[in-house]
Amino acid sequence: PKVFSLDDIKKFKGNELQLTRLVGSGSFSDVWRAIPKNNVSSDGRFKKLSGQTFAIKQPKERVRTNKRLLRTCVGDLAFEAALLKNVDHENIIVLHGVQEGNMLDQMKKGHFFIVLDLLAETLECRLEKWKKEKKRVNFQS
Repeated sequence: PKVFSLDDIKKFKGNELQLTRLVGSGSFSDVWRAIPKNNVSSDGRFKKLSGQTFAIKQPKERVRTNKRLLRTCVGDLAFEAALLKNVDHENIIVLHGVQEGNMLDQMKKGHFFIVLDLLAETLECRLEKWKKEKKRVNFQS
C-alpha cells in the first residue's frame, strides 16, 4: 500500500512563482494563476519552468488569522496534496509540488500552498458549453 506522504514531492519557494490573478475561491482557499519568475527553480533542482502556468491553492486571508479555520484548511490542503501525489489519471489534475520548508511551521502560519495544473475551464463551464452544443444540434436536426 502507498503511504500518504509529502516528503518526495517537489518543493517550491514562495518567490519562485508570481501570482497573476485569482481564478477561483472556495470556503477556505483561493486559487491563483501563477507563472514562474525565472526559467528554472532557484537551486536548479528541476527542469525549466519557462512557459508553464500553474494554479496555486492557498488559505484565504481571513482563514490565516483564524486558528480554528486554519487548522481545517491546511489539513485539507495537505490531504489533497498527499492524495493527488498518489493518483495518475488523465482526467485528474496533477500536483506539481508544495511550498518548501518546514510544512508544520508553514501550516501554523497559514503560508502553506500547493502547486497544481491550471485548468483551462471549470466543470461548470464545460457542462454549460455541452448544454449549448446539445441545444444547437437539436435545433439543427
